[in-house]
Amino acid sequence: MKKTDLSSEWRVHLPNLIKEIFKSKDVQILKIPLTILTQILAKLAKRAIELDDTKLNQLMMRLCLYEESDPCVKGYSEKKIREYLDREVNHDNQ
Repeated sequence: MKKTDLSSEWRVHLPNLIKEIFKSKDVQILKIPLTILTQILAKLAKRAIELDDTKLNQLMMRLCLYEESDPCVKGYSEKKIREYLDREVNHDNQ
């Protein structure tokens, strides 16, 4: 079993990226589309949890869209995230 590197190479903290974009006065024209994108991503994360597909969950974790995969949140566990990302995806759950 491979061991996932939890460095910045594998992860994009999408919520923080959007927050940083909002801070810039030069991109105020993007405020409405980014707000809509944020709302859609929240719905996507909720639906992904309902589907409980390993590969989809792994992608959502890489984007820090699940609370457990967000290093800025108290419930974050690097060990649990690494174990989940290292899971083999069975063919029935792809």
